[in-house]
Amino acid sequence: MTRLRMLNGPESGATFSLGKEPLFLGGSYDCGVRILDASVAPEHAEVFRVDEMCFIRDLGTRTGTYVNGRSVDRELLRDGDEVRVGDTLLVYEARSTPTPVRFTRAAEDRLTETESLPREGAPQRASELYGAGSRALLRLTRLLAQARAPEALYREAVQICAEELEVDEGYLFTPEPRRGMLVAAGSYRRAQVRDSKVSRTILRRALAEKRAILSRDAMQDERFGGGDSVRRKRIHTVIASPVLCCGEARGVLYLARHRTGRVFVNEDLCLAAAMSDLLGLAVERVHAQQERRAGLLGTLRLLTRLHERRDPQGAGRGLRVAGYAAGIALQMDLPRKTRGHIELAALLQDLAPAVMEADNAAGAPDAREAAVELAREIAAPARVVAALRLADERWDGQGPQGLRRDSIPVAARVLAVARAFEAHAHGRRGGTDAGRHQRGIAAASYESNRRYDPQVVKALVAAHRLGVLYTERPDLVPFLQSA
Repeated sequence: MTRLRMLNGPESGATFSLGKEPLFLGGSYDCGVRILDASVAPEHAEVFRVDEMCFIRDLGTRTGTYVNGRSVDRELLRDGDEVRVGDTLLVYEARSTPTPVRFTRAAEDRLTETESLPREGAPQRASELYGAGSRALLRLTRLLAQARAPEALYREAVQICAEELEVDEGYLFTPEPRRGMLVAAGSYRRAQVRDSKVSRTILRRALAEKRAILSRDAMQDERFGGGDSVRRKRIHTVIASPVLCCGEARGVLYLARHRTGRVFVNEDLCLAAAMSDLLGLAVERVHAQQERRAGLLGTLRLLTRLHERRDPQGAGRGLRVAGYAAGIALQMDLPRKTRGHIELAALLQDLAPAVMEADNAAGAPDAREAAVELAREIAAPARVVAALRLADERWDGQGPQGLRRDSIPVAARVLAVARAFEAHAHGRRGGTDAGRHQRGIAAASYESNRRYDPQVVKALVAAHRLGVLYTERPDLVPFLQSA
């Protein structure tokens, strides 16, 4: 509820609610807020709504209306703004005031019959306290609250769903746009189950209807009995529950039991639907994070191109280093998060000197320090900052800070090799693509085990031979799964 609260005068503490109709302040009896002050006009000011916003307007008075000490004709009010009319002060409150709570001084050792939620790793005790269904939701909620890469999150979520519902098979299917089909992002299969039995007919039905489906015996169910996959695979009791994000199906939780007498019931359907709803929230969060991070990297790529137009000699350098670093990291099978860190560091390293120079009247700053400063300004992950700060360290320990071998972060080691390869392959010397690439490989190999990590150089050579080093990447890997 929005309101004005009087701060001084005989009515100090009085509140005046703001509704659809304007609220007038002044000395007149007709005003909603009557102010007995000789310097206040009969109708001095009015507070009125425009949709969800509230404005105050001075009605052409001699002494004026003030908001936060500044004279205004018309002003948007924000929570906590102080309004002065004459000598009377009021505060605008856009949020409800919390209800006061009085705490007792009872000693904790006098409390009896208390229970607390068990810690992780105590499932038996959990089921005693609040039942298997609640335990399942608690386990899944705790998992989803953790910052995890999507692949690990989906895999562990399916494991929990399958264990709690005691299924023979469980899958979380998510769409693969490039292939135009659903793929298993997470899966569970009981040890005794050899062949996968998944019905496309039931999956399509759940996706189309956007609601959880239970079939106690799919072979006899008239909704699915005619489906080729149901008959061919002899599928029996199944639950398929769509994973919804903003009303759109982003996947399906598919659970099946094959053993005789192990039939799903309505309680199982409700639990599976609740689990898929929780998964929907997690998938929505992952997609939002990926879109936000991809947008940041796209912006950096655009800024890099604009910067390189001002510096024709360095045109394409930042994107090339980022691409080479990504190829090396992919060849090394580094985690997606680490690959993203490396790509972001490569872009910042090229862009930073120009950006920081624009803010530095004294001239161009040191390139490495500029990159570190820019990374901190955009709140890049600590590992990105470390990669930029330590990219000049040497494998043999002869670098600026004396770090050696594995004490140098892997992102910094990859960035150093990618940068060296680009510098030699795209230097002032010309030649064919093959010749330039061989020149870059030779330069990096010559310093292997001295300046550069030999394993990174080995990955560079392998990525070059396989063509991974030169693969076009229209969208860089999202640089952060969790900070």
